[in-house]
Amino acid sequence: MPGLPVAKLRVRFRALVPEPTRWSSQRLRLLLTVTTHTTQNIASIPFLWVLPLAIYLATFILTFDGKGWYWPRTFRLLTCLIGLALLAALRYRLASDWDWGDEWSELYETGLMHINYALPLYSVGLFVLCMFCHGELVARKPAATHLTRFYLMVSLGGAIGGLLVGVVAPLTLNWYWEFPAALCVSVFLVVCLSSRWWRLPAAIALGGCAGLVYYYSEHVYENTVEMTRNFYGALSVKAAGLADDPKWRLQHGVITHGEQFRSEEHKRMPTTYYGAKSGVGRAIETLRTVDKNAPQRVGLIGLGVGTLTTYGRAGDTYRVYELNPAVLELATRRFTYLTDSQARIEPAIGDARLILEREPSQQFDLLAIDAFSSDSIPVHLITREAMAIYRRHLRQGGVIAFHISNRYLNLAPITRQLADESGMQALHVIDDPPDDDPTYRSDWVLITSNKPFLDALKTEKIGEEIVVSAGLRVWTDDYNNLFEVLK
Repeated sequence: MPGLPVAKLRVRFRALVPEPTRWSSQRLRLLLTVTTHTTQNIASIPFLWVLPLAIYLATFILTFDGKGWYWPRTFRLLTCLIGLALLAALRYRLASDWDWGDEWSELYETGLMHINYALPLYSVGLFVLCMFCHGELVARKPAATHLTRFYLMVSLGGAIGGLLVGVVAPLTLNWYWEFPAALCVSVFLVVCLSSRWWRLPAAIALGGCAGLVYYYSEHVYENTVEMTRNFYGALSVKAAGLADDPKWRLQHGVITHGEQFRSEEHKRMPTTYYGAKSGVGRAIETLRTVDKNAPQRVGLIGLGVGTLTTYGRAGDTYRVYELNPAVLELATRRFTYLTDSQARIEPAIGDARLILEREPSQQFDLLAIDAFSSDSIPVHLITREAMAIYRRHLRQGGVIAFHISNRYLNLAPITRQLADESGMQALHVIDDPPDDDPTYRSDWVLITSNKPFLDALKTEKIGEEIVVSAGLRVWTDDYNNLFEVLK
């Protein structure tokens, strides 16, 4: 509206969006963004979703209890400090010349803070920020006669915050920018509430937050070829490798889901978790030997960049089940495994389990379960009911290969129980290549009743038996226990 004074615009905005609604929207944005960041980029352990919610509810109880748990000056100061700390943690780096061991070296490469430090930091940070928002919300609580409207506005703010993070952000942003934005907004609110003497330090803290966001954005876009985001998460294609032998890498959040060399000499080479000595690589080659090089029909649950299709020969068929259509689009346009494969490729977009339930038996020689949500396999793909579906789609003597590489969960005993219930055998195949190898350390469990296949692996001393601890129950659609399989 041309010519309308800024003061009048501010008045109109406050009339349209009442203050309780704005504070309520901010507190829910903080809850959702911290939850997303923690489970996507720190540890993809589903019960970690409960921790931010518990902290959020605890601060709600403490502030609305009315017994003086909220100290305005203290929590405003802490909000500035924790905002700076959390933004700095987004771009945390370890000293590159220190020997931290394999696990720490991997975290250095991704720029991640170790879970032992990240989880307490983000938990304390969420507590402080929610105490600040809830405390200021309570401070604006009206007389009893107006409480109905107050709580209505609080609920409206929560709905707006949820829509902004759950709907608007995935549609409009190519990365998880809502988290640093929520931190900056929190510090900005402190600036607005500060008295004359405190406003300058708070403004300096806000400037520091802006600088850290810029520093973090440089890391996010570093070596980035392309970025895209939808409701399944943020995907990025990054340039990596040496100057004379470059490669492109597909990442979901900060987790690598495949990479490929760009040179004509090496672009058909299997990389990451799918090398010739990995469990799935050995399964494909051993089945060929046992079946005298007969054409193979292979099912893949989870596409990545299509690395496994490089094993395909003329006459083979690879049926690929992928939930996220953006993954298939990037794998086809930015990588060449799918187009270079000699096998026939059959993509199927959607939830693999639901598609397999509807399909007639595919008679797979090999079915690889390689669907990951960030760094963990979706639980509904590793249950008794899912196993029954997989078995229906196997030919006689077929193999089910579970990819269980994970920093936090030991899923080998769970797969062993599924095999035992099905009257099949399970072998745990671990590939730990040297540092100069283009493949990663990988853990696969191969499940089959094919005796010649098992004898061939045992002859080459490939695979080891899986020990199941007493009291461990088989996972079903109605039961799973992640605490029991923590490493």
